[in-house]
Amino acid sequence: MAAPIRKVERELDIKLKSEQVEILQSLVEKRDCMAVLPTGFGKSLPFQLLPLVQKEMGRTGMVLVCCPLVSLMRDQVDRTNTIKGLTAAYKDLIGQTPDLDKEILDGKIDVVYGSPESLLGEWREQLQHLDVSAIVIDEFHLISTWGDDDAQNGKKAFRRWLGELGELRSLFPSAPLLALSATCTQNIQRRVIKALALNHHTYVYKSPDKRNIKYSVKKVPGDIDMAWTWLVDGLMELGALFPKTLIYCKSISDVAKIYDYINDEVSKEFESFIGMFHSETESSIKERILLSIRDEQSLLRIIISTNAMGMGVDFKERMIWMISNPALETVPAVIFAKRAVRVEVVLFCHLKNCVWEIQIQDTILKTQTVLKISLILI
Repeated sequence: MAAPIRKVERELDIKLKSEQVEILQSLVEKRDCMAVLPTGFGKSLPFQLLPLVQKEMGRTGMVLVCCPLVSLMRDQVDRTNTIKGLTAAYKDLIGQTPDLDKEILDGKIDVVYGSPESLLGEWREQLQHLDVSAIVIDEFHLISTWGDDDAQNGKKAFRRWLGELGELRSLFPSAPLLALSATCTQNIQRRVIKALALNHHTYVYKSPDKRNIKYSVKKVPGDIDMAWTWLVDGLMELGALFPKTLIYCKSISDVAKIYDYINDEVSKEFESFIGMFHSETESSIKERILLSIRDEQSLLRIIISTNAMGMGVDFKERMIWMISNPALETVPAVIFAKRAVRVEVVLFCHLKNCVWEIQIQDTILKTQTVLKISLILI
């Protein structure tokens, strides 16, 4: 089984890490696998290479990947399509063409990405006709955090189809399932193992610990004017030289409040420097913002977003990251912290009247490297 993997490595001139080989080997041997690996480790590469390894073995079949966010699917599709000999596409509820649907159904796409709603909703019947060699559940911790009802607080699941992803097993009973995440608790793992019916699965783990993170606390005023006035002043002073800044919020309402405040405070000439990204944002605006993130010459300086901006989306240049009034759960907090370290950014996190702080010197705008993340959960 190892020979086809080594041959693909040689042809692509790459060297897989031992954990990546273990995941890929598990899929080749048709064994389920749960992998918890650090952000930026390369969790996706094993399943992306599976079609190439299968071809070396005389096998057929596409890889079906369930992703929670459109921005993540787009980013993954772009990356997969850069690998020689592979084709990838994503199937969402909207914006797809009949031609793409036909290509998927004809088996011409090696790696097909889809949201839980599309795979188990409108596309469920068509899926049954696909030759699927492996199922991948990306960001599997969301099965618990987004897919479960909160009976204690009387809240329905944010995205109920996430809690039903185990149904994919019944559609493709012979396909192994790979569950991927960067951060999850033991309780979440147990919940997901049960939901996805993982039996005798391979478990691949590497500690998410980032030794260059130091936690400390700094209090700031809770008033929105006091909390964000420095950002407005910096943008007005520096203009296009202001570092690209991404502000994460837990709700669309919070996104709108911060966007409206900054937009109202800056001069009209700076309005094009500010963007807003969430699930209700028009597709054309989302596309423009995602392209701007990768374009060093873009004038877009500040993006206020929910996590619709995406887990796993890679940012090519240094950015300031902030988290405004996050939920108190540990998992989202750790994930955001690790993303910050991944791209060497500055992370501010407003939590009621407190802030996570990274290396504040004379001014946050002069920060060069990440030394610490300040955190308080109250």
